[in-house]
Amino acid sequence: MASLSLLSMPKFDYSKFLAWYRGLKRYQKVLFAATAVGLGIIYQFFLLLYFGLFGAIPNKGDLSNLEELQASVVYDANEAQLGKIFEINRTYASYDTFPENLINALVATEDERFYEHNGVDYTALGRVLIKGTGGGSTISQQLVKNTIGRKRTKNFGLIIEKIKEIIAAKRLERIYSKEKILELYLNTVPFGENVYGIEAAAERFFSKHPSQLLTEESAVLVGLLKANTSYNPRLYPNRSLERRNVVFAQMLKNEKLTSEEHEDLVAKPLTINYNYLSTNNHQPHYMRMVENKCKELLEDETKRNGKPYDIKNDGLRIYTTLDAKVQKLAEESVNEHIKVLQKQLAANWGKTRPWGREPDLLKKAIESSRRYQYLSNKGLTKSEIDRIFNTSVRMRMYYPEGNRTITSSPLDSIKHLLFQLKTGFFVTENQTGNVIAWVGSPSYEFFKYDYVTANRQVASTFKPIVFATALERGFKPCSYYKNDKITYTDYNDWAPENFDKKYGGKYSMPGALANSVNVVAVDLLYKAKRDNVIELAHDMGIESEIPALPSIALGVADISLVEITRAYSSFANEGKLADMRLISRIEDKSGRVLFENRKPKDKRVMKTDNARLMVEMLKGVVDKGTARRLRATYKLPNDIGGKTGTAQNYSDGWFIGFTPTITAGVWVGGDQKSVRFRSSRYGQGANMALPIYGLLMQKMNADTTLDKYTLPVFPELNSKLESRLDCADFVDDNGLSKFFDSFRKKELSDDKIHRRNKGKRLLKGIMDILK
Repeated sequence: MASLSLLSMPKFDYSKFLAWYRGLKRYQKVLFAATAVGLGIIYQFFLLLYFGLFGAIPNKGDLSNLEELQASVVYDANEAQLGKIFEINRTYASYDTFPENLINALVATEDERFYEHNGVDYTALGRVLIKGTGGGSTISQQLVKNTIGRKRTKNFGLIIEKIKEIIAAKRLERIYSKEKILELYLNTVPFGENVYGIEAAAERFFSKHPSQLLTEESAVLVGLLKANTSYNPRLYPNRSLERRNVVFAQMLKNEKLTSEEHEDLVAKPLTINYNYLSTNNHQPHYMRMVENKCKELLEDETKRNGKPYDIKNDGLRIYTTLDAKVQKLAEESVNEHIKVLQKQLAANWGKTRPWGREPDLLKKAIESSRRYQYLSNKGLTKSEIDRIFNTSVRMRMYYPEGNRTITSSPLDSIKHLLFQLKTGFFVTENQTGNVIAWVGSPSYEFFKYDYVTANRQVASTFKPIVFATALERGFKPCSYYKNDKITYTDYNDWAPENFDKKYGGKYSMPGALANSVNVVAVDLLYKAKRDNVIELAHDMGIESEIPALPSIALGVADISLVEITRAYSSFANEGKLADMRLISRIEDKSGRVLFENRKPKDKRVMKTDNARLMVEMLKGVVDKGTARRLRATYKLPNDIGGKTGTAQNYSDGWFIGFTPTITAGVWVGGDQKSVRFRSSRYGQGANMALPIYGLLMQKMNADTTLDKYTLPVFPELNSKLESRLDCADFVDDNGLSKFFDSFRKKELSDDKIHRRNKGKRLLKGIMDILK
């Protein structure tokens, strides 16, 4: 067939061409030769370009994978979307979810002959070459540019890139249907604010899925494509409105709107429902932890092509343990209390500030700022930097009541941020180890450091570990310990003091823990041995280094909030520590399961009976001790145990609280220890940290869907364990109590205590019958 076709083709008559050429005038011959040479050069240029001399043109393989780069989506425990992890914010939506008005607006505005051409609109291209107006690029060409990118953007280099895009666009149209090209385009095109793809854009500007977009909303988003900053509806609403109406005009011109529809739409005001959080994550601290954990879990996994997984670009579906409702309430609790606390701090300092006494404090903050480092690296002198730092500019600034734009000098902004109290809040499930809330700071925008993982002096929150060690070593809860100030000569005459400076009498373990008595905690540390205390702390999940000093009984060790909170969860879990779980399942974008964490693992860290005794003693802290504010002020009816903590000079405030199901930890303090309260009225953990826990529990109690966290109660102690706690918290050294104390044995055996209490209950039963 091929040979027949060739035979049937007309033959070139060389003699006629030669006769024609000889008949030309001289100048005509020169012009013809120049034209032929020019066309030959152009042909050679296209040939060289086609075969990659000026850089490779995307081939079929390149163009077949345009939908690969996608943001990974993170879901909460109820499989609701929490946020995304991405290099560029792009998720994928299918063509059948796009409303007709969106497609009509796009084609009418960006490529009105889209369904007629094969990748290149020669009419539009000719208009550009002749008149110099219009863009000329089809949707197919723009798709190539958005996904493959341009290497040269000026002069001749730009012409080369445009030609390469034309060739690639024609190849593209041979691979995909028109509908698929529109799908790929809308999923990859940038909409500004680091948002890529129609799904992310619809979420950002209208808080909805693309399928729900109204015609006027679709027009706003299509209008953004011309210049996604200049026509941003949040930043420039008037410009966006004008551009939206241009889109309507194009739709009218292309008969996608009637005159009446056009008139109605143009009359509509511009309205958006902006949702920054939907795509940039409410708690980036938590998302960073999820990203790091995913990398760890998928370290040995590879894709089908043998390459490792890229968390930011492979469109993974990551299912976490976070409870979005609890997370939201935790954030609200932090924000509500920090507003109150910051006002108290300002009142406590009056017109002075910490750097008034410590100039190096401010100097260090200035020199560690990004602005200072940038200016210093540019080679500016100190006087030039000082001038810039004292010049007022417009800037966005953090305030507990809500961030706002102000006019301020960089120096004043550093002072402002340095004086702000920071907080971390962490909530975990006792039996599963699931992380259900994680608040790394009051504002990620301004405080990117994660205070949940920050190591700070844990203060009295460490004492329960000392008491638990004593129980594990066989000490009885109802033994009494002297409340005397003692000097420890083997440690440079160290003499620990009680917070209230009161001494005398004796405390049982429950009484000493409820009232956070320092001298008894140190006495117990000596009796139970420091090494045993440190060993138990590590068994309970504390990985930070703990110094072998007697002062660890008072919490001088620097330990993170996540560590100490998890340690407390083992009390509520009957002496077992569950592995911490952030992620329950990871799937690739096709739904294939890459990781699944089904069965929680735990290890026993203390005897069940001792854990139950610790729960009862820590409940006493809440009912009658340093955390009684939970009952008196916050009126919490829940079954709660917990412990407050106040570091030296009020630099750190702590509260760790637990119910049968969850344990929550709160830390509050300044970046620098000098940023602190100067009086016990505000500086104790009961004022700094405890209210955040109290507010969270109030909010959770009000939501019946969270009953699984709030309603459970600890099982009642059996008679034997109950008898071990049947003693007074404190006995003094005066009068009859001293006399009766002489008849009390130092340590009654468990059997004797049990028999005594059994007799009491029997007598009470007889009296009830007689009544």
